[in-house]
Amino acid sequence: MKKLISSFGLVSIILFTGCFSTSGQVGIEYTKVSQNEMPSWYLNPKTKDGLYLYGIGEGENLEEAIKSALTNISSNLSTTISSTSRLKKESILKYREYVSKEVSEETISKTEELVFRNHEVSNSFKQRFNKIIVEVKVDKNTLFNDLSKELQTLNTNYDLIINKTKDKLTLFNKIKDLQLSYISFMNKANILSSFNYGIEDKYWNVLDNISKQKEDLKNKISFSISKQNISEVVVLKVEEYLNNEGFKVTNQGEYNILVSSVLNHKQPYGMFITNSNLSLQVIKDSSTIFSKEFILEGYSSNSIEDSISNAYNSLEVSIF
Repeated sequence: MKKLISSFGLVSIILFTGCFSTSGQVGIEYTKVSQNEMPSWYLNPKTKDGLYLYGIGEGENLEEAIKSALTNISSNLSTTISSTSRLKKESILKYREYVSKEVSEETISKTEELVFRNHEVSNSFKQRFNKIIVEVKVDKNTLFNDLSKELQTLNTNYDLIINKTKDKLTLFNKIKDLQLSYISFMNKANILSSFNYGIEDKYWNVLDNISKQKEDLKNKISFSISKQNISEVVVLKVEEYLNNEGFKVTNQGEYNILVSSVLNHKQPYGMFITNSNLSLQVIKDSSTIFSKEFILEGYSSNSIEDSISNAYNSLEVSIF
C-alpha cells in the first residue's frame, strides 16, 4: 500500500549523516580552476540515475568534502520522500503523539546514520584558498539492500518475541522496546517506499500490530501493590503511574509490585539529609519478573521525618 506523507512526516525526518571513508581515494588529481569557471556537474548537479545517487560537497580537505556530499545525498533522499512517498494517514495520526513524546526523549540521542557503502568520488576540483569541491556517487542497490537487511532483522526479532515470550508483562516490555526500534526506522522505510522497493509493507503491518498488541496486553494485565517499611505516599504514586499507563490496579492483581526502601541519614551543620534506595520488585507466582531501583534524596532543616517525606515526595515513578 502506498503511503501518505504529511507535514509531520517532514518534521520527523531524522537528519541522516553518511558514514564515509577515504580509502581508495588516494591519488585523485584536482583540477585548479578560477572561481568563475565552475564545472557543469557543479552548476547543474544531478541527484540520481538508473544506478547511482549523487551529491555535491565541499570542504577544506577531501574527507570534509566527501562528508558534505554524502549529507547532500541524504538531503536529496529526504526531498524525494516528501514528494513521492505516501504514508498511511491513519499511521501518521496514530503515532503522532507517540513519536513526538517517546522518540524525542529516548531515540533522538541515538540518531541513526544512513550508511553509504561503495561510494565513489566521480568528479572533483580544487579551488583557491584550499577549497575542494567533489561529486560523490552511491550505488543505489547497495543502499537499498542494506536497508532491506535492517528491516528483515527487525521483522525477525518481532516474530521471535511474539512466538517465544509467554509471560504477558515480559512480552509487553519487549514489544514496547521494539516499537521504538520500528519507529526509528520509519524514515528508512519511507526511502524504500519512495523508490517502490516493495518489501516494506510488513513494516507498516507490524507497527500497527505492535500498537494493538500493547493495548490488548494492558487490558489483560493487572497489578496489586504492597509495601515494606515505606510511606503510603510512594504506594499512591506507583498506583497513579499504573493507572495513567492504562493498567488495572486491584487487591488481587496477577502481578504484585513490592515497594521497599533502605534509608540513610546525615545531619551536617543542623541540616537533616535522607538518602533513600527505593526498590520496586514486580513479582508473579513468587518469582521476580523484574525490578527497578530509584535513588532519592530529601532535605530539611526541621527534622529527619521531614527529610524522609521530602525524599519520597521527590519520586517520579517510571516503571515500564
